[in-house]
Amino acid sequence: MNDAEITGYKNGVIFAKTVSSVVSYELMLRKKEIIKKLNQYIGIAKIKNIKIKIEE
Repeated sequence: MNDAEITGYKNGVIFAKTVSSVVSYELMLRKKEIIKKLNQYIGIAKIKNIKIKIEE
């Protein structure tokens, strides 16, 4: 598995999972930047949030 994996999308929320708390923390720190870049890429402000789950 990569560092993080997108597992789904619903109502403006991207769901992701990771096995690393370090990766989860990094994603949380950069969440606004990631959302902004994804919305720029798709051309509309469709993504509102990213929820990250740590799995063992």
